[in-house]
Amino acid sequence: MNSAYIQAASAYGRAQFTRSELSVVIELYDRSVINLQKAKEARLEKRFDQEFELVETVIKVFSAMSSRLNHKQGGSIAKTLENYYERLIRQLRLRHRAEDRTALYDSLAKQISVMRDAWSQVNAGAQAPAN
Repeated sequence: MNSAYIQAASAYGRAQFTRSELSVVIELYDRSVINLQKAKEARLEKRFDQEFELVETVIKVFSAMSSRLNHKQGGSIAKTLENYYERLIRQLRLRHRAEDRTALYDSLAKQISVMRDAWSQVNAGAQAPAN
């Protein structure tokens, strides 16, 4: 499943983003991982207001990224990315149902990191000189 998302991100990224835009996408993924790590710490320290704000920030990031997808040009790849973003958002919105929220945050941070690495590979390919 992860390789399908990596392939989708790669193909979509090559078609839709310039190098500087890809750098912004990568930074958004990095910040989301950091915010989930901080949300986990806040949860463990019973700082629930801070946990809420950090998670809501991650939701806003992925909602914005989803809204920027170009379905006309991206086709099925854009749909795959939209599904990925929606799944992340849904899991975050339903976090109160998780048996262990800290484990959920760890799992989502790992998933986001995988996609972040895919975008990073796309970015590296965009920087490579054409043969």
